[in-house]
Amino acid sequence: MGKVVNVVDEKGNTVSQACRGVAVGDEIINSKGQHYKVVKVDKDLATVISLGKDSKLLAWQDYFTDDRLEMAAATRKNGTVGVYHTHSAESYVPSDGSESVPFNGGIYDVGQTFVNRLEKKSGSQILYDKTPHDPHDNAAYQRSRRTAMKLLEQNPIALIDVHRDGIPDPNFYRANISDTDVSQLRLVIGRQNPNMEQI
Repeated sequence: MGKVVNVVDEKGNTVSQACRGVAVGDEIINSKGQHYKVVKVDKDLATVISLGKDSKLLAWQDYFTDDRLEMAAATRKNGTVGVYHTHSAESYVPSDGSESVPFNGGIYDVGQTFVNRLEKKSGSQILYDKTPHDPHDNAAYQRSRRTAMKLLEQNPIALIDVHRDGIPDPNFYRANISDTDVSQLRLVIGRQNPNMEQI
């Protein structure tokens, strides 16, 4: 699972957890719309300051939590969506027996379920590229960039790199919307992304 970084506010309250590198300057918007910026990192503890509430996220959150999710998904019938996995070895101990299965991780099962639901609910054509990019090292993103560029040639309306976040607390991402248990998503926009401000 690797190192888990606990992200806390000035009072020591947990804001987030991450099983990836966290750096000073990173920003986090949690599920309640609170916007934070990382100001200090000390091994497995990162400290953030509050930047207030993110009005755009809160507006979308209100929209998607009042039973209109299926309607919204059904309104966009055209365009393609590209899906792939940079970390193709990511797996799940409960179902795979290991956190990592080289070249064939359980993340592919998650990706296939995601693709099936997206096709059914949105009617969009899904381009699911299952090219493995092992090993799970710093060069994996360079290898997966070739896959992303190939998908971009199809002019998709969205490109999604599906990952598993190795947080040890099974309840960390759980939520309930309209009496349905769901898993929350973490969207990571890297600071190296030249279009970060537009996202």
